[in-house]
Amino acid sequence: MILTCLLIFAVLACLFESLVTPLLLFVSVPMSAIGIVLALLITRTPVTMGVQIGVLMTGGIVVNNAILFIDHLNSNAREPRRCAPPPS
Repeated sequence: MILTCLLIFAVLACLFESLVTPLLLFVSVPMSAIGIVLALLITRTPVTMGVQIGVLMTGGIVVNNAILFIDHLNSNAREPRRCAPPPS
């Protein structure tokens, strides 16, 4: 498990050319798990097979969203967009 996380971290560090951005991605997954557990506790929903599949799907969506968000931030940092001048 630890070796897998280290290998994923190494691949993401090479992909983003930074050591900080993979850490941001690794922080987003436990945050989503906390939200899922709180939602299940508040609604008193039993953990069934459907819930487990939903948790896996949510984890994939969170990782994909974090990768897209980090990529968008990196592209804006390289080439900042300028606002159009106000009409006169």
